[in-house]
Amino acid sequence: MRIFRAISIFFCLPFLFACTGGGNSSGQDAPDPGMLVTVPSDAVAIASFDKCSDAIDFLPDSTDILKKLDLSALGNARCILSYCNTGSLSPILTIDAGNADTETPGCTHILTQCSEYGLQGSVFHGCWGNGTKSALCISPSHTLLEAVRRHINSGTSIMDAPFFEAALNKAGDMSQTVFLRNTKAALMLPRPFFGDFLPRRQVASFIGTVADWTILEFTAKACIITTYGQNSDKYFANLLDKIPSEECRICGVLPRSTDMVISLATPHGAFREAYENYLDANTGIESYRKELSRLSKACRKAPVSWEEENMIDEIARVHWEGREVLAARSGRKDVLNGTSENLYRGYIKALYGSAFSAPSDSVQARFGEWMIFGSAEDVSAFVSIETRRMEEGILPSKIYSFMIYEPGKLIYSDKKGERYGVSIGKQAY
Repeated sequence: MRIFRAISIFFCLPFLFACTGGGNSSGQDAPDPGMLVTVPSDAVAIASFDKCSDAIDFLPDSTDILKKLDLSALGNARCILSYCNTGSLSPILTIDAGNADTETPGCTHILTQCSEYGLQGSVFHGCWGNGTKSALCISPSHTLLEAVRRHINSGTSIMDAPFFEAALNKAGDMSQTVFLRNTKAALMLPRPFFGDFLPRRQVASFIGTVADWTILEFTAKACIITTYGQNSDKYFANLLDKIPSEECRICGVLPRSTDMVISLATPHGAFREAYENYLDANTGIESYRKELSRLSKACRKAPVSWEEENMIDEIARVHWEGREVLAARSGRKDVLNGTSENLYRGYIKALYGSAFSAPSDSVQARFGEWMIFGSAEDVSAFVSIETRRMEEGILPSKIYSFMIYEPGKLIYSDKKGERYGVSIGKQAY
């Protein structure tokens, strides 16, 4: 299982969305740090595995020098793979080296290979398990291995990073679990990115406001995504917690050739206040209000009034065959007939964020319960398509807070407590 692929997809997609979580962990016992004591406090990603062989599969680059190591002697040992920023992301592989008072032949064999490949490796005796267990640490970076040594000697580790212990409390058995530091998303966003559909720099900036930590727990058939963030309006994950889930309907009208769609539940009467509190907590409320005021004067209708009048319950951005439209599901039955000029250009972007912006929104049309916005050519193409993608099979659940999809990749919320799902191709993670 290519776990890094799932992580890459997760970080590519959530420009305006996040997986829920939040809250604090008061009243819970501090978790056993185990081999996490070898992970530097500034690590940006930490992955725990039951088997060392699974960690090697996690490495994103097939040419990664760590992949050259024969770890079969310790292949069934527990391990931790962490990444730190040394100008670029560099890994540290920590392997359970057994009891502190014994020498493990497997460690000797692996350290010999490290010398051959120019890797840095060291066994830290008695560094965890209350002094009874040792750890073998390997890294391409001498600087990182020295950082591990300093942290162990000083008794500091990732457990001292802000809110990591609280995030650890939310994880399960740590058999295949990944922790991602949201404020360092720019270091982890993969290249190439999704073209201009989701600007990379803006995505990285946004992810920093999602939560403090993102947690991915993998099983054979599922990837459960949760987050930990303080109880604050500044975290988008907490915003989603306040939005009632809606039935997903955009999938029923997508062109069969759709190659990207983003959809967000915006139940009227519940979304606006939560979204404005989020903007206010992130110092974005003034620019938001200024833009709404400008549009109110230019179009002679307040955007929020337009939203309320049309009873918008779902917003989507759809891309297919080089075309793009915005779609707003309206609770009104008497709005729009046919195709006409859009008198309220820029309203959707101003109300819901730049993830919901199209190259043009000059024309509008009614399509069932949907209001469609885009260029004249794109709107006409969308409403005239006869073959639609069947809704069945696209989403595991019709009830969601957000959904983002491209062929073979899907992130959706099924709103089962704090659990969110990821599907990649036919394999559900």
